[in-house]
Parts: sequence; C-alpha cells; structure tokens
Amino acid sequence: MLCSLYLIKPVGMIFLVIAGGGAIRWILQDSGLGNIIGPELEKSGLPLIVIAFLIAILVRASVGSSIVAMTMASGIMATMPAVMDTSMLYRAAMCCAICGGVTALSHENDAGFWLVSSFLGIDEKTTLK
Repeated sequence: MLCSLYLIKPVGMIFLVIAGGGAIRWILQDSGLGNIIGPELEKSGLPLIVIAFLIAILVRASVGSSIVAMTMASGIMATMPAVMDTSMLYRAAMCCAICGGVTALSHENDAGFWLVSSFLGIDEKTTLK
C-alpha cells in the first residue's frame, strides 16, 4: 500500500500538468490562433515536418509551456488536410518534429523541468545537468 501511494504522487502531478496544458491549448485554439498559424504555414510550401516543428517552436516561444505547445501543434497539424494524405511513418516523423520544437526553448521555469525533477526524485542541479 505504501509503495503504491509513493508512486501516485508524481504520476498525479504529471496528469494535472498535462490536463492544464490541454485546457490552455483549447483556449488558444478557440481564440483563433490555430486558424491563423496553420493555414499560413501550410501555404508556404514547406514540408509538413518543418511546419510541425515551426508551429511547435512558435507556440513554445510565445506561451512558454512545452505541454501547451505540444498539444496545440498536434491539434493544428491534425486539422490540415495534407496530413491525412501522408503515411503513418511520416506522421510519426511529424510527432518527433513537434517534440523537437517544444524542447528547443526549454528553461528552468517550465513545467517539464519540474516534472522530470519530481518524477525522478532528483534535485534542481542534477536536473539541469
């Protein structure tokens, strides 16, 4: 019983941060930001993988949260008609591009930093390393 309670605390915090990021993502999406970013980048003629990376890094830079950027970039990419014509392998590569974009501007004041620190039970100095 004690072991299961020890494991619930970090997992519960992760679920709370992900849920909060998803809620902020829907607020940003409903405000029309996704309708501006997605179509403009789709018209650019860039490969979809580059577009996925750019959307992720733009949202990450503007909002500061990796979870919000990841869920919003995924949501924007999922609504693009050109994405449906790609293979599963290409979509997996787009997921990797989104993950790369959201980690590009990481800093200590990010929820992801504290998730890693609390889930692994390590101090801030070691997490920075």
